[in-house]
Amino acid sequence: MIDPITDGDLTAYIDGQLDVMRRLEVEAHLAANPATAARVMAELHDRDALRAAFAQLPGPGPERNRHAARRIDRSMRWRRVGARLKRAAAIAVMVGAGWLAHDEVGRFGVPGTIAAPVDPTLIEDAQQARQVAQMRARVASQRSGSTYDRAAIEAAT
Repeated sequence: MIDPITDGDLTAYIDGQLDVMRRLEVEAHLAANPATAARVMAELHDRDALRAAFAQLPGPGPERNRHAARRIDRSMRWRRVGARLKRAAAIAVMVGAGWLAHDEVGRFGVPGTIAAPVDPTLIEDAQQARQVAQMRARVASQRSGSTYDRAAIEAAT
């Protein structure tokens, strides 16, 4: 029994990759089917035209392909380097802009020349209030109650 002819068989026939027996079966199929034979003949024509066009180009095919592949590889490498350089340049521009902005604007907030000076008596009063709060914390009778124990305070001072 003969296997049915598939599109894969037709493609192999066009490419010349069939053994002798299968090629004879495909040719018999093409003789019985003129539409399929016309399509195969058109593809054979295209194949031969392509082979003729590539045969006219100077230089051997594989070496020309290796040369083109090297050129593409080199181009891709330079594109990667260019992308990295673009990123580095963008980072340098951002850092430089930040540095210049910091230099021009200065520290955020109110500059020292505009802010009101702190009154020294206010600082002294705050230090004295802190010392009193620490002393009251050491006196056991003053921790919990709101009344003053005069004897305990005199003993602590």
